Amino acid sequence: MEWLFDDVHLLCPADGIDKKGAVWIREGKIYAILSKQESSELQASWGKESVQRQVLSFEGHILTPMFSDILAYVGLPSALHREDLDTLSAAARAGGFGHIAIGPHDGQAYDSLNSVGYMISKLVDYPNIRLIASLTRDGSILCELGRFIESGVCGFFQGPIRDTTVFRRALQYARPYGMPVIVRPVDADLEDVGTMHEGLVSNRIGLRGISTASEEVGLSRLIALVRDSGCPVHCSQISSAQGVRQLARAKEEGLPITGGVAARSLLLDEHYIEENSYNSFGHLRPPLRTKEDREALVEGVLDGTIDSVFADHQSCSSVEKECEFALSVPGALGLETAVSATFTAIKDPTRWVQSLQYTSSIVGGEQRLRKGETASFVLFNPKITWRPKPPYQSRGRNEPLESQILQGRVVGSFQDGNWTYTLSNDSVII
Repeated sequence: MEWLFDDVHLLCPADGIDKKGAVWIREGKIYAILSKQESSELQASWGKESVQRQVLSFEGHILTPMFSDILAYVGLPSALHREDLDTLSAAARAGGFGHIAIGPHDGQAYDSLNSVGYMISKLVDYPNIRLIASLTRDGSILCELGRFIESGVCGFFQGPIRDTTVFRRALQYARPYGMPVIVRPVDADLEDVGTMHEGLVSNRIGLRGISTASEEVGLSRLIALVRDSGCPVHCSQISSAQGVRQLARAKEEGLPITGGVAARSLLLDEHYIEENSYNSFGHLRPPLRTKEDREALVEGVLDGTIDSVFADHQSCSSVEKECEFALSVPGALGLETAVSATFTAIKDPTRWVQSLQYTSSIVGGEQRLRKGETASFVLFNPKITWRPKPPYQSRGRNEPLESQILQGRVVGSFQDGNWTYTLSNDSVII
C-alpha cells in the first residue's frame, strides 16, 4: 500500500524541516519527502488512484512526528474503573501521542519486583506504552533499581518525599544507572494542608490554600541534591513563576536539571475554581496558580527554560469527582487536549513540537521525517477551534479544559504505517 500525503506543512525541528511539501509512504515507511513539484510529477506518473495507491490532500495541515508523554495514569492493578490500557491507548492516539509512559500515582506505586513484573507482563501487548517505576518505596526505602531496569522500566519517578536523607541516597544510587529520574519538586508538609493555590481567590471562596513556597522549598532542596549527587533530574511539573526562575538559575549554573509543565497550566489559573462554582475538575496537584504564574510558564516554554509539556493525564471516576471540592480526588484528563492546549497557549509551532516531543528520549519513541523511517506522524489542523466535551476515548470525564475554546486539533494519527485514529468518525481504527 502506498500513500501520498500532499500539500501539508512539514514540521520536524529535529531534522530542520519546516516547509510545505508532501510525504510518500510505501510499505509502512517514509519513502521520500517531496516538494510540491515533485509531488505533482509523482501523481502524474501514477495516473488514476487505485486500491493500492491513495493521494490524500491536507492543505493547511501540519504534519509532524507523533508526540510522546510521561506519567500517564492507568488503573492497573486495582482501579480499572478509572482507566485501563485499552482506553489509555485510545486516548493517546486521539491526542496525537504515539509513545507514552505510565507512572506511579496514589495507589499505583510500582515499587516492588512483583508490581513492576506484573505491569511489564501486561504491557507486552502494548508496545507503545512503557513503565516508569518508583524511585523509593513510601519515601523511606530505596527500590531495587537494577532489578527494575532488568525487568524493562524506562525510568524512575519520585513524588513528594519528606526524608531528605533517603532522597539524597536515592539520587546517589540512581546516578550510575544512567536512567531518567523524574521528580515532582514539592514540600509535602506545605502541600498537604490545602486544596488550591493560596491567595486572594482561596481566601475569598473559603478553600484552604497551598502556598507557592511548597514548590520553592521543594525545588530548592532538589537543586541542592542534584548539585550534591550529580544525578540528572527532570522536574515533571513546574507550576509557578518562582519555579521558572529557580530552574533558569540552576541551568545557568550548569546543573543537569530540566523541567516540564502540564499543558492545562498554560491556559488555566486559580480563577477557574471560582468561575466554575468549585468544579472539582480544577482540584489538581500542583494546583492552578495565579495569572502571573501562568504567563511565566508560557514564557518559560517559549524561551526553553521549561523543556517539556506533558498531558498529566489522570482519569477519575464520577464518584471521585462529584463531591465537595476538598474531598475530591486530585487529577484531570489531558491526553486528548494537551496538544491543542499547548498550541493555543504558546503560538510558536517550532517550540510547540519540541516541547511535546521532548520526552521521546525517555519513552523510546523518537520519530523523524526521514527516508526509511517508520511512518508515524500526526496530522494537525491549526485552523479548527473547538471546545472539549464528552464522550472521551478515556474512561474519565474530568477535563477542566471543557471551559476553554482551543485552537487547532489533531485530525489523524498515522502510526507504524497505518491509520490508528481519524477525527472524521471520532473513533479509533483497529
